[in-house]
Amino acid sequence: GLARLARRCGVADRDAAAPEPADAAPAADAVLRRERDVWLVALGAQSVRLRDMKGLHFLATLLASPGRELHSLELAAAAGGDADAAADPEHRAGSAAERARVNVTRTVRAAIEKIAAAHPALGEHLAATVRTGLFSSYAPDPRRALRWEL
Repeated sequence: GLARLARRCGVADRDAAAPEPADAAPAADAVLRRERDVWLVALGAQSVRLRDMKGLHFLATLLASPGRELHSLELAAAAGGDADAAADPEHRAGSAAERARVNVTRTVRAAIEKIAAAHPALGEHLAATVRTGLFSSYAPDPRRALRWEL
């Protein structure tokens, strides 16, 4: 049945308690680190420096918590945004959350585009693994894990 099909396709048994998939490549080292008014962005031997932008702050917060979904208000506050927006009266909280969602999505996407222009492989990885919206997350593929220095 299904188990036989999974074996034929080379898919490991998901119920097995293995620390990582058997076909996983060793974790590579990646860097997204602020250095005053620029950010060092690196993967392996290739590195670039980008001017500071809000989306890189949001991205660093997401990369620090892989697999965790962060509400746009929480993400904005964690990255130095408007922490008081969450304390708005209930009728204004919805509009604050929507503003935060739009701002986080726009700025994170702009940061990933800047990274992709300077470092295509890393930009491709981030475009495939970072999700934005009311809740945003970094969900890396365990078969291509990166070890982030933030």
